[in-house]
Amino acid sequence: SQLILCRSEFIKSSHHIQKLLKDTETLLCVPSYYRFLQEEELLSDSKLVNVILAGENLDQSLVKLHFDKTKNVNLFNEYGPTEGTV
Repeated sequence: SQLILCRSEFIKSSHHIQKLLKDTETLLCVPSYYRFLQEEELLSDSKLVNVILAGENLDQSLVKLHFDKTKNVNLFNEYGPTEGTV
């Protein structure tokens, strides 16, 4: 296992993100960024097992998008008061 932190200049580069996510099993990000990853189809070749979303409200349309586009990938919503999600 390893933790990958993406440099700020690469976070918006579809090419770099797709390359980083190819061997990623767990992703932690805000829902708006996850929507971007899904809509741009940057997760299609990934080995994702878990997606953890936090920091923003998770709306039902993104939940639907997740389950429509990813199979056998757990989705965790950690949005809310810190004491309730840790």
